[in-house]
Amino acid sequence: IHCLGDCDQKEYVTIVANYLKLHGFIPYIGPMSTTIEGDLEQVTRVFQEAIKKIHSFGAIKVEATLNISSRIDKPITIQSRMQKMQTTL
Repeated sequence: IHCLGDCDQKEYVTIVANYLKLHGFIPYIGPMSTTIEGDLEQVTRVFQEAIKKIHSFGAIKVEATLNISSRIDKPITIQSRMQKMQTTL
């Protein structure tokens, strides 16, 4: 989620990160995206609310992308994926 046009990206990333924390998520902020994990319904709800939150702080135009990864054969977490990447590299 980011604003387009004349806006401070850092300000809006901070707003979204704080909003996610307020709702019990741990945001993993990277250079091109923010990653969270949780129940699908909760994630999609907070995603929609975060877009509205950015608009409420004055952003006229917002762009958002949601990628969902789901597995049923074994547990998967952000930490497990990061560890796997570290051992692969």
